[in-house]
Formats: sequence, C-alpha cells, structure tokens
Amino acid sequence: LVQAHPADADGWTLLGALCADAGRPQEARVAYARALDRAPDDAGARYGLAFAHAALGEHDAARRETERALAIS
Repeated sequence: LVQAHPADADGWTLLGALCADAGRPQEARVAYARALDRAPDDAGARYGLAFAHAALGEHDAARRETERALAIS
C-alpha cells in the first residue's frame, strides 16, 4: 500500500501497526513518523508512535506523543 501510495498517511499508520504487532518497534516508529509527516493531526498515529517510543524505552517521547494525541482527540 505505501509503495503504491506513499503520500497516504493511513497506509503508513497501518504499516506502523503491523510492525508493532510483529515486535519491530523501530520500524513502527519510522512508519508512524511518516504518517504524521503527512497528517500531523492523526491521533491514532500519535498514539501508535507513543507506544513505539515506550517499547524502545523512550519514555519522555512517549509521554509527549500521548499528550499530543490527547489534545487532538
């Protein structure tokens, strides 16, 4: 999906979720960040990014993304 439509934020969010489910938080973080480059107000991508940060032990970044997601939603 992201190869066919690289500007599609939903595709990047889906890829982030798939990577997270596969236990690949670094790849998930990259995918969520790309989604947010395209749609900065996507609360789902922000929450996903927060979980990816937490899985990588980046707790300050996880807290910031959670706060941003809460402000959006």
